[in-house]
Amino acid sequence: MSELVALEGMTGLPRFALRDEDLVMGRSPSCDISLTDRNASSKHCRLAQERGAYVVYDLDSQNGTWVNGKRVKRRKLREGDILAIGKTKLLFSESDPTEPIPIDSPQDVELRRLRKLVAWVRRLSTERDGRRLLGLMLDSVIELSGAERGFLYLRGDDGKFRIRVAKGFGRDELDRPDFKVTRMLADEVARTGRALVSSSAEDDPRILVHGETGALNLRSVASVPIRAGERILGALYLDNRFERGLFRDRDLPFLLSFADHAAVALENTRLHEEAARAHKEVEELNAALKGRVQEQEQVLQEAQVLYARATQDAKTKYSYEMIVGKSPAMRELFFLLDRVTDSPVPVYVSGESGSGKELCARAIHFNGPRKDGPFVAENCAAIPESLFESELFGHVRGSFTGATADRIGLFRLADKGTLFLDEIGELPMPLQAKLLRVLQEKQVRPVGAREPVAIDVRIVTASNRDLAERVRRGVFREDLYHRIHVIEIPVPPLRRRLDDLPLLIDHILGNFEHGQGLAVTPAAVDLMSRYPWPGNVRELENELMRAATLASGLGGETIGPEALSEAVRSADGALSAQYRGRTLKDAVKEATREVERELVTDALRMEDGNKSAAARRLGVSRPTLDAKMESLKIPRYPA
Repeated sequence: MSELVALEGMTGLPRFALRDEDLVMGRSPSCDISLTDRNASSKHCRLAQERGAYVVYDLDSQNGTWVNGKRVKRRKLREGDILAIGKTKLLFSESDPTEPIPIDSPQDVELRRLRKLVAWVRRLSTERDGRRLLGLMLDSVIELSGAERGFLYLRGDDGKFRIRVAKGFGRDELDRPDFKVTRMLADEVARTGRALVSSSAEDDPRILVHGETGALNLRSVASVPIRAGERILGALYLDNRFERGLFRDRDLPFLLSFADHAAVALENTRLHEEAARAHKEVEELNAALKGRVQEQEQVLQEAQVLYARATQDAKTKYSYEMIVGKSPAMRELFFLLDRVTDSPVPVYVSGESGSGKELCARAIHFNGPRKDGPFVAENCAAIPESLFESELFGHVRGSFTGATADRIGLFRLADKGTLFLDEIGELPMPLQAKLLRVLQEKQVRPVGAREPVAIDVRIVTASNRDLAERVRRGVFREDLYHRIHVIEIPVPPLRRRLDDLPLLIDHILGNFEHGQGLAVTPAAVDLMSRYPWPGNVRELENELMRAATLASGLGGETIGPEALSEAVRSADGALSAQYRGRTLKDAVKEATREVERELVTDALRMEDGNKSAAARRLGVSRPTLDAKMESLKIPRYPA
């Protein structure tokens, strides 16, 4: 049985059982529930049963119909809702009418309000749209406090306070002259940071000092500052024109707590909006940069010619005879190797499969101070997970089934030398933790041993994976990434150094028995120079070995186009081989990064490392250039 129970404003606090028929409330004697409240209209509101629930409709009353402190035109009633008509308050109940209506203690009321506050704070913390956040914020505090109306008075970008959102005020009410009293109250709270709570606003000297309140019909007023640390963002203003004593000093901690949570939500939204604007700006700048790619191509080609002329006679500190190449990209690689060879810090060699990462690691070792020590190389992807610890750290006899003799492990084998760990990105997470501990402590504990053994090893790692992306995906430890990724050596793919193709062809054929004495025709070289070589130098070696075997078997002295594979001969094949297994999005992304890297590197070289001048040359802002240099790992002074 549903009923309305009078809480205030009616003699005897009666109960009214609700029936299936509509029920009208108001001052008229003809109403189903007749009220004596002067603030009630003749026919004030109507209750109707719809789909098993009771709904209250306001009948265009003068002072409005209120549910839980919020003015409504239509509202479905729920258990415990407080329906207010002027000073008359009725509780909507669906409980047994024979049971007494429990009277909450002040502690119960406060606890219920705090629970609602927690729920509203959760909603505030997830809202990122600034305009919706302000409306949600004001709606929530009006409902929680029982206020009739209110507004948020916030500081703008120019430092001035303005009303950003208001609830419960008529369209023209904010522009009336007598409204300046409420605006001045909020302004004083925002400027001084001192809260104001008044249970009798019409005779409160703190309010009257700003002007007469008679036309405003104010009864209860509360205004608290909204702070972010020591900075005041504005003020929250609430009032009620019909009820005295709605706000008291005991309500101040609650209102201040709400204002603090509101400040956090406002700051989070501001930061989110700033980040969104910055992201949009970066996207626009990226679009502008891509739009200038064709314009910069000619400049890039001219710069490559100038760079080649400037560096072809430059001497590197060390010899790199084991690495074939004289192109600008390889000269840049050699100069970078020069800088890191004498340093003891860990080096990470990045590059595609087959591009020559292990050759770079060997050059670092055999040109460096550890050249008289051992060079030990191991492919992490080839070590079974169950044997990894034994392979790298060693084991003692009898430590596990099959351990018939002591094994010193790769780290101890490389003592006083260099340990090259290829495909480090394939290492399982549990093994990454063990490797990190060894690198930090500089000692290994063989499996089954009681005491650790000190090691003195330079670590060089390599991978054809994007380790930073694997860290973001959570499949590679961030602490291990920073431990091994002190200096990165990017090895260029073969398609970025096709000038070296003739040298590589001569070198490979000279080392292959069936290739000695063979020459590659210009037509075949032309086809090979237009192929993207996704497998890099390793794929080139296989292609030449295949072609040389076919040519020598036929008694020929040259390798022509007919001896090349279908993938190399066919333009369609070349395209499909370059992007085989990739999505269109990935292919475009990789091509864009290659072009951006070339353009940015070229601009920095032409401006001698002056980033501001390079940014102007590229037509982007300085922050955008810095972001690109960090993303593409481009040094300020490219070799």
